[in-house]
Amino acid sequence: MHIAGAVLTGGASRRMGTDKAMVPVGGVAMAARVAAALRAGGCAEVIAIGGDVVALEALGLAVVADRSPGEGPLGGIITALEYTAATTVVVACDLPYLDASTVALLIDTLRNAAANDAPVDVAMASTGRLEPLCAVWNPSALAAMQRAFAGGERAIHRALADLRVATVVVAGSALRNVNTPAELDHDPSIASTGDHGADRVPGMSIREVSIEELETALAGGARLIDVREVDEYQAGHIGGARLVVLSTVPDSLDAFRGEPVPYVVCKSGGRSMRACEFLAAQGIDAINVAGGTMAWVASGRAVVGGDQPT
Repeated sequence: MHIAGAVLTGGASRRMGTDKAMVPVGGVAMAARVAAALRAGGCAEVIAIGGDVVALEALGLAVVADRSPGEGPLGGIITALEYTAATTVVVACDLPYLDASTVALLIDTLRNAAANDAPVDVAMASTGRLEPLCAVWNPSALAAMQRAFAGGERAIHRALADLRVATVVVAGSALRNVNTPAELDHDPSIASTGDHGADRVPGMSIREVSIEELETALAGGARLIDVREVDEYQAGHIGGARLVVLSTVPDSLDAFRGEPVPYVVCKSGGRSMRACEFLAAQGIDAINVAGGTMAWVASGRAVVGGDQPT
């Protein structure tokens, strides 16, 4: 599957007072930061939609004119899909802390949906609420969005009414946007951690345990939830683990509520940390398993295959 990337760079930037696409964060223009995350996350080509052509080209970005300038980001997304005619990750330029692992997770969610014969039109990031300016769109979404736009709709969330949407839980730190000069004052360190770790939400402390600690907890009756995809789970999971696929966590909060506090595991700790951060934002306590199923297997501990335990 060919994946394109598009950075929305045509906004008015009224709150910033200057072209925010070019505002440096960590010494790098925000548009360039987002473009780099898109490339590292799996986008074969990255374009900019709208904005200062000369300045953006100086950043190494090919610029496509927004076909509906001044009409909001919905028009920019439509322009991107019309131009690429491909599956496209579209992200606002004011998300400079976006990382490659978040981009890859969006793409993987869309691919896995198709592989499981449940295709979706868009896989959209969520930090407790949908973030429409960080999503991967299938070409199948275009016609409905064009109709909505032609009918006068400008709100992205309302244009989703006729689309199949997959929700992708991501770390809030990856989607912290920068709209004003005051928001530039706090510049947390940035790491592209992939599935080997997770960005931490400032001020949010997530408990973590080692594989050894997990084994002890399971012997004492702890509950364990695996947030990997169905095929990963079926291929081998820690005995007794229940499956709640990461993209379904927002609709499965009851699976995490109550006592004992659940332990959450994935392949190597990244997706499970994202789930724990999302749950913490909903007021639900959960404990991340550092190293994940890979560490469990590497330690010589056994896994079981098949479906959910009865």
